[in-house]
Amino acid sequence: MDTGAKLKTDIQVRPSRSQVVLVSLIVLAGICYLSGFLFLWEDKQYSWVPIILGVVLSAVVVAAWFKAQKDTDLENSSPTIVRDNIGNQIATDTRALMSPEGIQNMERLFSALTHREPLPEPDGIIDEFGDPVPNTLQEAQKRVIEANLQAQNIADIASSEFGLGQITSSGVQPLLDEPYSEEIIDTNVGKT
Repeated sequence: MDTGAKLKTDIQVRPSRSQVVLVSLIVLAGICYLSGFLFLWEDKQYSWVPIILGVVLSAVVVAAWFKAQKDTDLENSSPTIVRDNIGNQIATDTRALMSPEGIQNMERLFSALTHREPLPEPDGIIDEFGDPVPNTLQEAQKRVIEANLQAQNIADIASSEFGLGQITSSGVQPLLDEPYSEEIIDTNVGKT
C-alpha cells in the first residue's frame, strides 16, 4: 500500500511594467553584495565600496516598491462606476479615486455634464454701464443661440470622452432655494 503524497507546484516570478526596473536594481544590488563579499574574502582595501553601493540600491528598491505597490496591486481591479437616476454613468479606474480631490473633481464634472441648463431667452443687449441698448433683441437672441449650441457641443464631446454613453438634453433645473420642493425630491430619489 502506497501512502505517499506528491506535491507539485510551478512558481513563476515575472515583473510587470515598471517592476522590471526594480528587479533589475535588485539583481544589480545582488552583484554589488557578491563582489563586496568576495573582496572581503580576499582582504581587499576598498571592499566596503560595493557593499555600500548594494545597500543604497536596496534602499532605492524598497522605497520605489512601497511607492508603486498600490498601483500594481490595483492593476486588474474592477472599474468604479458612478450612475445617476437618469442613466448617465462614468466608469473609471479605481486608482483614479485614491485622493478625495479626485472624487470631488469627478463629482463636479459629472454634475456639470448632466445638470446643465441653456441660457434663457434674452430681452436685448446691455452696454458697459448696464443700460439696455434699443433694437438689439435679434442680435441678443443670435448670441444666446450660438452660446447654447457651443456649450451643448462641448458637453456632448466631454460626455462621450468620459463614457457617459448617452447625450442628454438640457432640461429644467430644480429650484434649490426652496425649503421643500417636489422637483428636488424627484431629482435626488428614484421613483419605485
